[in-house]
Parts: sequence; structure tokens; C-alpha cells
Amino acid sequence: MPLARRSRRSAPRLLHPLRAPTLLTMTTVLLLLSSSGCGGATNGEGAVLASTGDLWAAPQRYEGRRVRTTGVVLRINAGEPDEHYVLEGTAQRRVELRGADPDQLSAMLGRRAEVIGRFHFTETTGLGIEVDSIKVVG
Repeated sequence: MPLARRSRRSAPRLLHPLRAPTLLTMTTVLLLLSSSGCGGATNGEGAVLASTGDLWAAPQRYEGRRVRTTGVVLRINAGEPDEHYVLEGTAQRRVELRGADPDQLSAMLGRRAEVIGRFHFTETTGLGIEVDSIKVVG
């Protein structure tokens, strides 16, 4: 009687019990980082969500990036040559609004607004957003 041949098919190799969760965790982290731009949550327009406090705390982190933030629209030095508009968040953290229509900003004075635009910071000009869009919220 011939001996039964051993099947060359063996049971599938399973990942080590500690490696499977690690692989899943690493995959999840990579997906989250790639979708968030490695710097915070983003919206559908690719702008990083940041409070005015975030922008003040780490301006270098947001330099040159599109951001979305909210605050109250204020006019500084009204009627003066250096008149400008700012978005004020909590703790009076202000970010200058640049490139937006002054008439539109004037109509929003004292109201809460959401701004999307490119953030810039220098020692001479301070914190500012080149406004792409602005709208009253809440």
C-alpha cells in the first residue's frame, strides 16, 4: 500500500499577533496624515482649520498655507492712512485681512465671519491672511 503523499499546500501564514494591530495602526495614521496635510484637519477646499489662537501660537507652522478661521471683523485706525481690517478671535488674537474688498469688510463690521485664504507672517508686517473668501457665519 503506497504511503499517502503529503499535500504541498500548507495553511496560510498568519501575521504575528502583535504585528497585525501595528500594521493596522500604521495604515490608519498614514491615511489620516495624508488627508490632513500633516497640519490639522482640512475642509473640501484644502484649507487647514486653525483658530486665530493657533495662528498666533505657531505662525511658522501655517506660513504660506491656506487656512480657514473664524472671528469678528474689526476696523483698526478708521479714517487714518493706515486703516485696515482684522479678524479677532479669542483673547483678542487678531489677524489682518488683506486683499479683500473694503466695502465688503465694512458691511461685516462687528459680525462673526469665516475667512479662507493664504496665511503669511513676517516680523515687519505681522500676521495676515490674503483673503480668498469671507462670509458671515452664525
